[in-house]
Amino acid sequence: MSLLELIVVSLYFLVFGLASYGVGEKLLAWYRKVFDKNKKNKISVDSIGLSLLLGMGVIGNLGLILARVGQFYKTNLLIILGVIIIFSVRNFYFLIKFIYSNFSKFDFKKNLVATGTLVISLLILASLYLSAMQPPHATDELHYHFPQARSVVETGKVGWSFDGHYFYGNIPKFMEVVFATGLAVQGYQLAHLFNFLIMIGFLLVVFGVINRVSGKKAASLAVLLLLLFEDFTWNATVGFVDSATVAYEISALLIFLVWLVAKKKQQSWLVIAGSLMGVAMAIKYSPVPTIFFVLILLLGFRKKQAIKDLFLFGLPALLFGGYWYLKNLILFGNPFFPMYFGHKGVSEELYLGQINNIQQWEPKTLKTFFDKINGRYKNQIEFTTWIAFWTSPLALVVKKVPREIRLLTLYFLAYVPYWFFVATHQVRFLLPALVVAIAILAVLLSKINQKLLLGSL
Repeated sequence: MSLLELIVVSLYFLVFGLASYGVGEKLLAWYRKVFDKNKKNKISVDSIGLSLLLGMGVIGNLGLILARVGQFYKTNLLIILGVIIIFSVRNFYFLIKFIYSNFSKFDFKKNLVATGTLVISLLILASLYLSAMQPPHATDELHYHFPQARSVVETGKVGWSFDGHYFYGNIPKFMEVVFATGLAVQGYQLAHLFNFLIMIGFLLVVFGVINRVSGKKAASLAVLLLLLFEDFTWNATVGFVDSATVAYEISALLIFLVWLVAKKKQQSWLVIAGSLMGVAMAIKYSPVPTIFFVLILLLGFRKKQAIKDLFLFGLPALLFGGYWYLKNLILFGNPFFPMYFGHKGVSEELYLGQINNIQQWEPKTLKTFFDKINGRYKNQIEFTTWIAFWTSPLALVVKKVPREIRLLTLYFLAYVPYWFFVATHQVRFLLPALVVAIAILAVLLSKINQKLLLGSL
């Protein structure tokens, strides 16, 4: 890649980042005004991340609408971005003001751990940014993610069944539309960078939420440890969709838990969580168990208000991603077609063969379990992730661990057996639990003396 190409793709990345933030921030402001009766839209680190994630959700869905009406072209996409940016100039001013104000007030000497970890995190992010510039080379992006995105770009339209494939054509395709947007505007580099942008939004949400409940030290450690999680970061620099799914899924879970534990509940946070979960479900079916966990907590802690809460969570989820399931219900009589309950028009042998490719079952024994976890993560590269996996349950017994983190630990303890006994033995489908474990480990490490912790870095 030449210097000129790097500059061009970086400028497009900046334009999309600004547009995502602008439309996302306006959506957040509208949520707060409608559901909290709050006209002030105070900026925070987590709100910046939420704006990026929600903004990408809006832009991706606008791209899908263009494709459905046969108008998915570069010119139309850039016009939409231009309009969003023009109407978001005021938001950018307040964002710059917020960044400058917080940077100038930050006590670097007092927060040595936070400072050191954030500097290292920025260096890792820079290397990942360049890594995302590589041509498509990963299996799934070559086999169907990018070919499906390319067909949208070449035809300017899309049917409900992407490329007519008996299986992959009918599973949710939000990220394929996002990738198609990058391909249409600039090429594969920008498509990869959209995945990277979603990861940045997620890291900001993690930092903001952990900072709220456990402070800057834990928040900065969480970001660094996540950036050291190679399965996650590599996934976010190629044309896979797992990291993006997890980014929306776990962001929704974190926002929901903060809302659930708060004494004074802001209903907009529940709506935000539902919106994020909707985008996650528009990417893959895999967030279903996380939704069940949310529902169990709602029914357990909010019995009297459960119906209202379910409506506030479920309606935005339906608008941001539920249409994929309504489409399958209407066309095939099965909202989870083709993943669950068979596949209409496909032989049982062919269908089960595809499911077996996903599940990749081995004997469901303790030996297999330890072999899977230790074999993949007990090494120098993923050692921090391995430590997080085995130590995160300690959050249930360590003193002064926030209630949100204890609930997050219960989620981890529920997800791991679901993954091993019900879902699949593919380790990448364990990403939600591993990401959560890393956040929990960061909180546990923050309890250690700062000078001792610095010496270990």
